[in-house]
Amino acid sequence: MWNWLLARWTKLTNILDTWYSRIRNVALYWYNRIDTLTHSWYSNLRRLAVDIYGKINKICWDWYARVKSVAIDWYNRISVLTQNWYSYIRNVAYDWRGRINTVVNDWYSRIRNVALDWRGRINTVVNDWYNRIKNVALDWRARTNTVVNDWYSRIRNVALDWRGRINTVVNDWYSRIRNVALDWRGRINTVVNDWYSRIRNVALDWRERIRTAVFDWYNNTKTLVVDWFEPLRKYAVDWFPNLGKYATDYMAPAMAFFEDPAGMIFGALEAYVYGWAEWFLAVLLGGLTTETPVRPPIGAGQAPWIDVPPGPGAGASGLIWPSNARRISGYRFTPPSHMGLDIGTPLGSPIWSIRAGTVTNVTRSNTGFGYRVEVTHTGGYWSRYAHFSQITVWQGQKVGQGQTLGAAGSTGNSTGPHLHIEIKYNGQYINPETAMK
Repeated sequence: MWNWLLARWTKLTNILDTWYSRIRNVALYWYNRIDTLTHSWYSNLRRLAVDIYGKINKICWDWYARVKSVAIDWYNRISVLTQNWYSYIRNVAYDWRGRINTVVNDWYSRIRNVALDWRGRINTVVNDWYNRIKNVALDWRARTNTVVNDWYSRIRNVALDWRGRINTVVNDWYSRIRNVALDWRGRINTVVNDWYSRIRNVALDWRERIRTAVFDWYNNTKTLVVDWFEPLRKYAVDWFPNLGKYATDYMAPAMAFFEDPAGMIFGALEAYVYGWAEWFLAVLLGGLTTETPVRPPIGAGQAPWIDVPPGPGAGASGLIWPSNARRISGYRFTPPSHMGLDIGTPLGSPIWSIRAGTVTNVTRSNTGFGYRVEVTHTGGYWSRYAHFSQITVWQGQKVGQGQTLGAAGSTGNSTGPHLHIEIKYNGQYINPETAMK
C-alpha cells in the first residue's frame, strides 16, 4: 500500500513539475518577446521625438533670426531717416536765425546812426531851432515808431510762420514714423502669433500621434496576451476538475485509512494542492470564472441606500459591467459596513465607465481607496472606482459608456488586485451587483 501511494505521489509530482516547467518556459518566452518589443518601440519613439524636437528647434531659431534681422534693418532705416530730417530742420532754423539777426542788427545800426546824426544837429541849433527841431524830432519819432512797429510785425509774422511750418513738418514726420512703427509692430505680432499657433498645432498633433501609437501598441499587446492566455485558460479549466476528482477519488480514502500523523500530512498536502490551484486561477487567470450573484438580506427602507435600482429588473438601469472580470473576490454590497462591491481583476486590466458622464474627482493616494475616480453620470447616477494602479482620465473630462478610466491595481488599503465600485442613484447607494449587467 505504501509503495502504491509513493508511486501515485511520484506521478503527481512529475505531472506538476512538468506543467510548471512548461508554463514557466512559455511565460519566459513571451516575457522576452514583449520586453524586446517594448525596448524597440521605446527606441523608435525616442528617436522620432528627438528628430522632431530638433526640426522644430531649428525652425524656431531660423525664424527668430529672420524676424530679428528685419527688425534691426528697419530700426536702422528709421534712425537714419530721423537723424537726416533732424539735421535738415536744425540747419534751416540756424539759417533763418542768422538772417533775422542780420536784418535786426542792420536796421538797428541804421536807426542808431540817424539818431546820432540828428542829435548833433539838434544840439547845434537848439536855441534857434528848438521849436523846429522839436517838431522835426516829434515828426521823426512818429515815423520811427511806425517803421519799427512795421518791421517788428513783419519779423514776428515771419518767425511765427516758420515756427508753424517747422511744427507741421515735425508733427507730420512724427505721425508717419509712429504709423510705420505701429504697422510693423502689428505685422511682427501677426507673424509671431501665426508661427506660435503653427508650432503649437504641430506639437499637439505629434503628441496625439505618439499617444495614439502608444495606445495602439498597448491594445495590440493586450490582445496578444489575451489570445495567448485563452488556450491555456481552456486547458487549465478542464484540468482543474480532473485534479479535484483525482484528489477526491484517491486521496480522500487514503486520508481516511491512515490515522494521525499520516492523516495530518495528507490533509496538509490536499490543502496545498487546492490552495495552489485557487491561487493559479485567481492571479494568472483572474476574472475568468463566473459566480452567481447572491443578494444580501437587506430590509426595505434602510436609508441611505436602496436595494434594487429603478426599472423592471437587474440591468434595466442601463449600467454595464466595468471589467472583463466577474469573480467576486472580497466583500459584497453589505451596508452600512460596505457600500460597494469588490471584483477580482488581474493587475493592469482595463476598467471602464458603466455609463456616460463627467469625471468629478481624481485622487491618487496610498491609503484608503488608493487611486480612485468618481464619475457623475446622466440619469441621476454616480459611481466610484477604487484601487487603480494607473488613471488615464482627468477631472472635468467627458467620458462615454465603456470608455477606459484606468488600469486595475491594489493601491491603498488592499490585499490584492481588485476593483471596488460604488453606485448611487439620486443620492442613495444601490447594489452594484443587481444594477449592472
